[in-house]
Amino acid sequence: MHHLLEQVRRHKVNIDGNVCTVMVTTMVVEGWQRRLDPDFDIMHTLRTFLLKADWAKSLSYTIEGLMAP
Repeated sequence: MHHLLEQVRRHKVNIDGNVCTVMVTTMVVEGWQRRLDPDFDIMHTLRTFLLKADWAKSLSYTIEGLMAP
């Protein structure tokens, strides 16, 4: 997530404020989670959850809509 935000900044890409808020919130939650239980990988859990349902298609569609000119 940090790498993605760094690339966005480097290439001066505009991202919708709501998407940015979700990204930063995810980073904050991940930081808290690592302090509470360093052995638990929340990103793996989120990936598993998102790919299990049709969330991946829905999320892809939403991102494409937000990034369209």
